[in-house]
Amino acid sequence: MWNKTVLMNFSGIYPQEDCFKEQGTWLDMTDLKGVNCYCTEEAGEIIRQRIRKFRGEGIHFLDSGNYHYLSKFWLEKIQKPFALLVFDHHTDMQEAAFFGLLSCGSWVREVLDTNENLRDVCIAGPSLSAFAECQAEERGVTAVAEEELSQNGEEKLLDWLKSSQLPLYLSIDKDILAEEEARTNWDQGQVSLKQLLNWIKLAFAHRRILGVDVCGENPQDTALPPKEEDLKINRRTNAALWNCLQEALEMQKICEEESRKLDEKFLSSKQESLKLDIALKRYFEGGMKYASYLSLRIRPAGEQLIREGENRTLKRFLKAFPVDGAVLEDLLLKAEKYKNTEAQLLLLQKKREVQGFQEESWEL
Repeated sequence: MWNKTVLMNFSGIYPQEDCFKEQGTWLDMTDLKGVNCYCTEEAGEIIRQRIRKFRGEGIHFLDSGNYHYLSKFWLEKIQKPFALLVFDHHTDMQEAAFFGLLSCGSWVREVLDTNENLRDVCIAGPSLSAFAECQAEERGVTAVAEEELSQNGEEKLLDWLKSSQLPLYLSIDKDILAEEEARTNWDQGQVSLKQLLNWIKLAFAHRRILGVDVCGENPQDTALPPKEEDLKINRRTNAALWNCLQEALEMQKICEEESRKLDEKFLSSKQESLKLDIALKRYFEGGMKYASYLSLRIRPAGEQLIREGENRTLKRFLKAFPVDGAVLEDLLLKAEKYKNTEAQLLLLQKKREVQGFQEESWEL
């Protein structure tokens, strides 16, 4: 909802873009000093006070890339272990300059050094040389370089998303986009808006998203007004990003409510078949608390999946849980009984993996 969208207006660009009008919560930051590119300690404390009543969840628009360091203040609000995914044409992992002041170019490095709840970071968009310069991978950061994005970049991102169940905070700098998709005040990448939206959806599909911020506007450094073409392009891209993020967050909320109801139903039900259905569904949604329950019910859970023809879930189940030879033999008989040929093939493959199966007595 719009009441979870915060617009931090430092440069005055958002009223000129006129894409948010009166929607969301507007924070007027135009009076602050010591905030453009670098943030003094005094300004940082004022910013923290002004966002104190807001939670870290929701969507935060941060103005231009000069203010990307604001992500640090939103991340401080997260009070549990989490991971950070950054889409940016730059690493933002430079050494702090000017007496160690927080900056738009150093904020990721500072968050890595100071945020005790941050467990993992992935940055997608900078060049290979930029990653090498800041020794990103030596610091444990998963790097998806600009040169990889058109080849195996999405596969690498997907592998990282699947590598844990840590909730995720997304930070998006529009300078990752090509100039026909966004106009920023920094050098830009070549990513299409469609591709960026697909990556955002991919993140939502595999992790719980705690919050999102977006920067990359293009305020004028002179008294001249912004070009109408720039305003039009950024207005369109901001609307597309917000619509995508808002819909994904709303869907996440609906799914979480459904999961809560399923958890309650699981606890109250006396029907073992219903409890198995719920446990399987919730486990593969990321409900790891059901692992111990399912590990004690390999045989009935497998039979239920075979009987109902849930072969894709059966494949994931056989991969996730250890299944001994006796249980495999029994499940093979069940697959034959229910005439589930695909399940038989999956079970035979699992038997080969477990026992080095060489027999040819099973006929499909």
